[in-house]
Amino acid sequence: QGEIPEWIFEIDEIDSNQDGLLTAREISDFMETQSNLNDDGEINCWGRDEGDMDFPGDGYTALDMLSQHACALNSSGEVLCRGLDQEGASSDAPDGTYTHVSAGFIHSCAIATDGSATCWGQDDGGNITPPIGSFLEVSAGSAQSCALNTAGEIACWGVWETWGPEYEAPAGVY
Repeated sequence: QGEIPEWIFEIDEIDSNQDGLLTAREISDFMETQSNLNDDGEINCWGRDEGDMDFPGDGYTALDMLSQHACALNSSGEVLCRGLDQEGASSDAPDGTYTHVSAGFIHSCAIATDGSATCWGQDDGGNITPPIGSFLEVSAGSAQSCALNTAGEIACWGVWETWGPEYEAPAGVY
């Protein structure tokens, strides 16, 4: 947890403490849009508004943003995505309870409480078709996604498979 000088973002619509600093637990940005998750579980977005970037209420526990959409987890483990809805990246968040979420370029992924990975949005060469397994974290990228499984190994899926061996996930336990 840290404090971010408010002047860095040139904003005044977000509450700050007496020193002019924002309290943020997580911060995420891409190009001209930024978002932060504060200690009260509120999400604030500012900058270029690509669709509805308003996350109502509070009680959020995680936030991730890439491209022109952001996804968050609420305290009940539900996924809520906002922003530009290209190919369903921000509107087709699946029902269920999740422990981790990641917003990719035009797709998003999440880890369910049973450890399974699920992805939605643009299917660019298999990037929304995760392997079967039990995972702890996921990272949705441009045209690929990778996840850390419970054995500590990295599994990736998507277009990287056609790019060549230099794009394969490193073997080993992490």
